[in-house]
Amino acid sequence: MDRATNWKKTNNMKYMTREEKIDRYIESVVQGMDWKTMYHYVYESIEEDLKDITDEQIDEMYNYHFEDKT
Repeated sequence: MDRATNWKKTNNMKYMTREEKIDRYIESVVQGMDWKTMYHYVYESIEEDLKDITDEQIDEMYNYHFEDKT
């Protein structure tokens, strides 16, 4: 990368919003994952999200999700 390109990239990043930086970071991380890694990450994320919900919430969510699939 030449100096002009590097300066332009650095200068543009200074003016990116927080949301733009987060979006760019997420896109880069996801694009760098293979399917197996992505599946593992999604599985663990969902599992972590469900740890603190009640049994009733689990039942409701489970029944709603599988309602039309059985």
